[in-house]
Amino acid sequence: MCSSHRTLAVAAGLAAAVLVAVGFLAGRGVTPAGAPGNAKGPAPRRAPASAPAKPRAAYAAAEPAVAHGDSGATSALPADAVRERARDLYRRLEGAVGSRPGLPEELQRDLVAFLTEGEENRASLFGMVWDPSAPRMILGHLKLFLNDVPDEATRAMLVASLESFDPHAAARADAAAKAKDPSLFVASLRAVSSPAERADMLKRLPKSAWSDRTVAAYLLEVAREDGDAEVRCVAYPLLAAGKVREAVPLLAAVAGDAARGERERAVAAFALGLHPDKPSLDDLLGLYEGSPEPVRRTLLASLAEAPSSRRVDDLLVELVFARDTAEKTRRAAANAIGMRLFRLPAEEARDLGSRTAEAVKALPPEAAVTVLTHLGGVIATNQPLKEAIQDLHRTAPAGGAIQLAIASTPSLRFVTGLN
Repeated sequence: MCSSHRTLAVAAGLAAAVLVAVGFLAGRGVTPAGAPGNAKGPAPRRAPASAPAKPRAAYAAAEPAVAHGDSGATSALPADAVRERARDLYRRLEGAVGSRPGLPEELQRDLVAFLTEGEENRASLFGMVWDPSAPRMILGHLKLFLNDVPDEATRAMLVASLESFDPHAAARADAAAKAKDPSLFVASLRAVSSPAERADMLKRLPKSAWSDRTVAAYLLEVAREDGDAEVRCVAYPLLAAGKVREAVPLLAAVAGDAARGERERAVAAFALGLHPDKPSLDDLLGLYEGSPEPVRRTLLASLAEAPSSRRVDDLLVELVFARDTAEKTRRAAANAIGMRLFRLPAEEARDLGSRTAEAVKALPPEAAVTVLTHLGGVIATNQPLKEAIQDLHRTAPAGGAIQLAIASTPSLRFVTGLN
């Protein structure tokens, strides 16, 4: 496998890990008061007057109405109409949230057009996505999109406006300042008596401090001794992201501890997958065999990174092929196969790809779609999988689940020549 393909695989894996980490640390939310299903949204706050102005020429070619907007002007629409448009965009954002960070092109255009029309528009939508009850994945997707807006001045204005709605902006800045002196930051954490506040402070720990020795020692202490499970769950991924070697046996022990809750065990298993170091393959397989389903599912990412092993390959293919496999587990197994195919030597990758292809063609359409849409970009380079997808494209019923999946998934479209 060429180095460029491996680089793409690693990048894709890291992006997916970031999305999952956000879900673990922030938890699940519900639709906010200003979102669909509610008559009124939260009282919007205005963006700061210092936000940079948008150049009038930006996006003029793609959306002529935008060229006449003014970043500091009030919307030309009545307030009720602004709120209704914001609620509609929120609904569409909510529907677009999934395993991929990108947003549909039409939604991207509509977001830029709406947000650049005036400060009231931004206040209405940003107030919804920052609402404490809003799912954090919506905020994450919107942040990723705004940070990728092509026009530099427009991007800076929209990002600054979005960040001005962060209710924890001051606390994050304070945490970043204290983290420049790790001893001061750790002392501040020790002075906090509330577990919820301690967990919140840890979530704001800047990336630059994750691998600091003083901070790492404190995180190990928290992971081993803190009496609150939520605080420990925040510490586990930070130890993995900081590449703290002493954390590996700790994370494995927590993931395998039957006395702990399933969520804590799953978070520890997830963190184990993020850490560049891993337990031995025998230890990983033993941990897998002795764990409940949610933990097993999370351990598949670690098993995908194991060296050549027929036992691992057999396990992943069986999870994909078995008709009674839960959809979440089948999805995780397909992801793991996609990761593994990039890592295996060419002949072993071809064999695993061939076995996976046979399983996919034997599955009911809905299960086959789950596998096809979660294998990732490896399908373009693994010949057996590529041929299987092309065969399904020729033989699957028109308008059925498989054809719809091929038409709506970029990697499948590429393989079948639809691009």
